[in-house]
Amino acid sequence: MRKLADCLRKFENVCCAIGLIATTAMEFIQVFNRYWIQAEIVWINDTALFIFVFYMFFALVIATRDNGHIAVDVLADKIAGGSPVRRLGYGLFLRLVGLAVMIVALPPAWRFAARAYKYPQYATLVRWFNTSWMMEGLFVTFCMIVLHMAILVALDADKLRLSLRDPAGANGRES
Repeated sequence: MRKLADCLRKFENVCCAIGLIATTAMEFIQVFNRYWIQAEIVWINDTALFIFVFYMFFALVIATRDNGHIAVDVLADKIAGGSPVRRLGYGLFLRLVGLAVMIVALPPAWRFAARAYKYPQYATLVRWFNTSWMMEGLFVTFCMIVLHMAILVALDADKLRLSLRDPAGANGRES
């Protein structure tokens, strides 16, 4: 399972890095063409936008995987007080609620992606470019987010289980 997770992690990182590099390079070329050569290439902006959307999908996946969201800790502090075990329980509860919401949203997301697959839409300036892949890609990354959330729920549940056995060690434990 760890090898699969490592491969998935590398794939996500590579997709995000390629998207960032490609978007940056295309926008640099566009600025160079527009302001120094005075010859704008119109389709570069559309293509750069499509690549940007693609790598932003993977940035969402990576943020979920690395627990990189911004949390508001006021309610957690109120509920958990100074107890690391209660804080872990509260965090697990929030993650379970988030996972449940994502799972409930999977069927509508699937219908959205299936409709995009059935009825392709093409770009304005790059007429041959099928933009429906963005809706399909969103569904794939949505599924990857659900997978990462499920893994994080399992890790949080394990941390909570271990913390209930040894409440004194709950602060310093890493998974």
